Amino acid sequence: MENLINGLISTRETSSSGITPGREEIDRDLSREIGLTEAQEAKLNELRRANTGRPKGSGRHWNAKQPEMRATFVISDPSLIRKLKIIALRETRLYKSVVEEAFRAYIDKWEEENGLITL
Repeated sequence: MENLINGLISTRETSSSGITPGREEIDRDLSREIGLTEAQEAKLNELRRANTGRPKGSGRHWNAKQPEMRATFVISDPSLIRKLKIIALRETRLYKSVVEEAFRAYIDKWEEENGLITL
């Protein structure tokens, strides 16, 4: 369990994605601890290799699909972050897509109760 926590939130030189800088693959010990199969691990590593690196420029990254914006925020309960990262790993999805899905679900629920937000 200690490796799991250290792999997800650590003072070591490990990125928030669970990958050590300079490496493109998830830590094998971490993937085993959370129960990823070989196929899930391979799929996740493939996803990570295709989506590595910080976007260049002013914090916004424009790609062919849709614009992305970098966001930084503070969470008072670290277990929420760890749980989201475990969910992303187990579902072999990128962490950012799990976070975006959670934001969308919250906003959709809020708009159902309070009306649409116009931008």
